[in-house]
Amino acid sequence: MNEPQMPSCQNVSDALSDYLEGYLSDRSRISLEQHLEMCPLCLVYLDHFRQIYHVTGKPEPEQLPEDFTDVMGKVIRAWREEQDSGNQPDAD
Repeated sequence: MNEPQMPSCQNVSDALSDYLEGYLSDRSRISLEQHLEMCPLCLVYLDHFRQIYHVTGKPEPEQLPEDFTDVMGKVIRAWREEQDSGNQPDAD
């Protein structure tokens, strides 16, 4: 079995929420924890992130309106049609 690849500081930053909520795979968690052992800046960042997480609590996803998919589909189609026709919004 290959050793987990060491993540970059940016990868660690991006994964902290999943790490704290226990959503990372064992391999990703081990890799992140190895990085934290060797990177004092990320360890400080994790500590600050934990404090913020403790104060604000686990974020709950907001429920989307029933017509969200239809509305977004129309918006995206209209944007694509505008792009395909070459009409660019006027610059201010």
